[in-house]
Amino acid sequence: MAWPAAAETPVFSASVEVEWPHQRDAMAAPALVRLVIASLDRSDVDLLDTCLAEQRLPAGGYDRLFRAVGIRSGPGPALWFVRPALRPYCHALYGAHSFRYFLFEERAAATGWQNRLVFSSGGDRFAAYATRHHGLNDIETTGCTAAGCDSVRMAFDGRDYRPIQCTRTIFEAGREVTRPALCRRS
Repeated sequence: MAWPAAAETPVFSASVEVEWPHQRDAMAAPALVRLVIASLDRSDVDLLDTCLAEQRLPAGGYDRLFRAVGIRSGPGPALWFVRPALRPYCHALYGAHSFRYFLFEERAAATGWQNRLVFSSGGDRFAAYATRHHGLNDIETTGCTAAGCDSVRMAFDGRDYRPIQCTRTIFEAGREVTRPALCRRS
């Protein structure tokens, strides 16, 4: 598998503190929200139910808690990036400096459009690139701690997203230093 270009610009990016000011986002479609809820543990759904009650939102009104953006960078399937909304804010979907997110492949089918969860995680930043493998965009996830940030560039292998390039960014002498890192197998 070819390594990505060093300075490739993402076609889409998101971070923990920002919903997309320059990209068209919308409430996530009910079908996507149902798939998100189905992918969660029962304890996570219970936390979402508590959040809805605290926000005085209707029981089962999960669609208000998520936003979605379509990612289309070429022919073939589209991707939908789904993340928690900042308003209303639901703490169950956020960490100290991270947010949960879900990536769905959308394909035309005889009965209409079908969505399939192809990746979910959480972290500080997410990016999708124009480079595609097996029809889906390469992605990059970034998670940070006080010690630095770990970024993992991934390509779709036809079944799953797999790491192809990893980096570690630390702060040394007042400047950011990014170095290649060993990718861990999951």
